[in-house]
Amino acid sequence: MVERGEPVRLCLHIGMPKTGTSLIQSVLQGLRPQLAHEGVWLPPNNLAAHRIAVEAFAADSRLSTRADVEAIREAITFEEAVAHSRPTSEEFTKVILSSEYFQQCSVPLLLPLLEKMGFSSEATSVVAALRRQDRILVSGFNQDVKAMHRSTPLIWDPDDAHQLDWYALLTPWAETFGKDAIKVQVFDREVAKKESLTCLFLEACDVSYDEASVTSLEVSRRDQENASLPADLLAFKFVANGVTRPGEVDWLIDEAQARGVGGGVYGLAEETVQAILEHYRMSNRQVALEYLGEDGDLFDDVVTAPTHTDLTVDPVILSSLLAICVAAQPRAEGARNHHLR
Repeated sequence: MVERGEPVRLCLHIGMPKTGTSLIQSVLQGLRPQLAHEGVWLPPNNLAAHRIAVEAFAADSRLSTRADVEAIREAITFEEAVAHSRPTSEEFTKVILSSEYFQQCSVPLLLPLLEKMGFSSEATSVVAALRRQDRILVSGFNQDVKAMHRSTPLIWDPDDAHQLDWYALLTPWAETFGKDAIKVQVFDREVAKKESLTCLFLEACDVSYDEASVTSLEVSRRDQENASLPADLLAFKFVANGVTRPGEVDWLIDEAQARGVGGGVYGLAEETVQAILEHYRMSNRQVALEYLGEDGDLFDDVVTAPTHTDLTVDPVILSSLLAICVAAQPRAEGARNHHLR
């Protein structure tokens, strides 16, 4: 860290799953020159923050051996991540580190790492966007099937619900950095109001920005979002995951989406959603009271019926996917013949 009188302020973004984290990170990278002009340092890529976060995983965490975590460790060393995260001159007075892996790290293990990097707990703020638990469950399941080759069904288990208890998740951050340092945002409200997720994030970090530039980048980088699969394609991918190797049918799903194949919305049955809402209600109210100063519910109670609550594959979709395979066959044969020459 460059020597200076005042400590550099650190803004940690706990990228909660399915709250626009990928989009925000992409837009921030696009804003890097403008942020530098405001004295804000952002690592040249997202890997640095990811690597710092996974360094703080508990030794016995099952996440440590997950393929994506191992890939991060192989892509960049911790020392390289630290070097990328340090401002290069005294002109920078603030650092932003954004990673979805901060949600899963051990805060007591993270703090000494940050202190060794030259950051202090007193000069750190933590931004976390929260989403209603049933919605994040369904959206996360969709993403796991789409990108992580998941082949186990989505089952709501109240005995294993602690991972989505937002009050419990925020508590170690508040104990370490102080409750006033925790900036809670409610993703559901932001989406309902059609607000810019990146603008709201920068406001939470107390960073000046040009709204037109931010919104323009958000529009142009919407493809960076991890969009959910329509129910028909989700059902096919779910079944395919059980009998294929990771990545084998990704091209087919991409082709189907590009052609508008499949529709519908997968979700949980209404009685399950109601059970989830009640399970977390008091914890969510504590978050609203202690972090937002609100006396009431953190989230709305609106329950929208999905078109699909099971993962039965539609034969019509199979026909459409087969047609895509047939159309792709000449290309595959051409590539194979070229390889054999």
